[in-house]
Amino acid sequence: MKNIAALFCLGILSIGNLLANDYGQLGMGEMVEHAQQIYIVKLEPEGDKLHLRFQEVLKGSPRQGVVLTASISSYENQGRVSRVAVFGSDAKVSLDEGVLSDLRILFLSSYDKSGLRTFHPNCVQLIDKKDQVLEILAMRSDPAVFVNSPKYADNLDLIHVLGEVFAAIHISVPTFSALESYLGRNLALNEYIPWQHVRFAMQFSSTPLNKPMLQLAPLTVKGDVPDFFSQGFGWLLLEKYAESKKDMVPAMFEVIVDTKGLPKAGGLSFDDAAIFLRGRLRSGKLEVVRAAYLALTKLLDSEAVPVAMEMMSHQDRKYRREAAMFLSSARDPRSIGSLCAALDELPSCVRYAAKGYDEDDNRLSEAIGRALLNLRDPLSVPSLKRAALKGYAGDWIAMTLSQVGDETAFEPLISHLRNPNVDHYPSELITMIRRSNLPVEAWMTKGLSSDDSQGKQDRAAKWIAWWEANKASFRIVRTWREAQKVPAP
Repeated sequence: MKNIAALFCLGILSIGNLLANDYGQLGMGEMVEHAQQIYIVKLEPEGDKLHLRFQEVLKGSPRQGVVLTASISSYENQGRVSRVAVFGSDAKVSLDEGVLSDLRILFLSSYDKSGLRTFHPNCVQLIDKKDQVLEILAMRSDPAVFVNSPKYADNLDLIHVLGEVFAAIHISVPTFSALESYLGRNLALNEYIPWQHVRFAMQFSSTPLNKPMLQLAPLTVKGDVPDFFSQGFGWLLLEKYAESKKDMVPAMFEVIVDTKGLPKAGGLSFDDAAIFLRGRLRSGKLEVVRAAYLALTKLLDSEAVPVAMEMMSHQDRKYRREAAMFLSSARDPRSIGSLCAALDELPSCVRYAAKGYDEDDNRLSEAIGRALLNLRDPLSVPSLKRAALKGYAGDWIAMTLSQVGDETAFEPLISHLRNPNVDHYPSELITMIRRSNLPVEAWMTKGLSSDDSQGKQDRAAKWIAWWEANKASFRIVRTWREAQKVPAP
């Protein structure tokens, strides 16, 4: 039952993040994508209430006679009183004087028994954004016109639209349409499904115990089911959804995943969209390169891997980081050499120290470490050990080395504990011991508060003493996956 939970967990989280209070920045293309309805509304303040009168629909089916109301509050800022109305998801409407029009553009999620709702602080926009919204809607209808115009070569909205329209992963649930809608938007499976276009189906059965529980029926395979679906993951989010929809869950249903992508949108083919996006990877604008990588990840475009490999030698670390993040998703064995070369080129650092620590180098090392972790290729171990000895003995670098390294990886991983100026996090050492022929001792997993400097120094000394006493007999006898089954002390 737990075997394929992340299929649903990741899809649910991608939507849930928009409805929570931890908002990421969204561009206009993303706002148009996430909104199921977009309206032009008129502001009508009345006492301590603000009424929004719906004037025109830009996206979605129009609803007659809809009125949305919010409470108006006042606050003083530098001696000036400002009035603002706040809707759900922290969407705000400023009522200060100086705004020429009382019209706004309103982005809304789907409505249910609770009515229409905003989903992000950017859900209320000035009316002067109308042309941009209409242009994005036109891009979604036929992107060919815009791709063929030099004016839009580095247009972030167009890049985002191409990633959305030609996204390779599609889910269908023929007998459980509510689940399909729940999972179908923004499914973040790109890092977990191999980038060979496949189609596969999974069958589920529902058994009414104390609460609905979904159980995995024998798998019906159409194409190759990725290894990802045979790994053990939690089932909480899908189970929670099934519980809330217990009257709707059929006794048996099938989830079909197709990664072929849309062959054509308007006058633009999938291949031409990918070619356009690959061309953006050489832009001199970092935000364009970042957006293009994200779009190509949605397309599962393995043809962009050689370009990203070349960009791993870019003189700017920020461009290298974007390439490494893309390669992390691609999981392409061809990228091992370029990732390791970029790791070897990193300068020495003092990981976790207050001084001698460069944030750009850290972010780049994390991106490379994550890409190498996803590849899990022993060929990366020598570079990972050199990086740990240079001071990158933490986070993704150390995590990767502890999971794929042999006995010789322990000394590089413990090296940062020998520096008294470095904060110590020995979780990777515990991973190594779980993979070894020696037991994990209780003191190794004892927690310490973040400000207990002396406790960390004492623990570091204990680790070093343990290693000196045991390194002669220390052997790696398990893979990382096998080590997950080793019981805690």
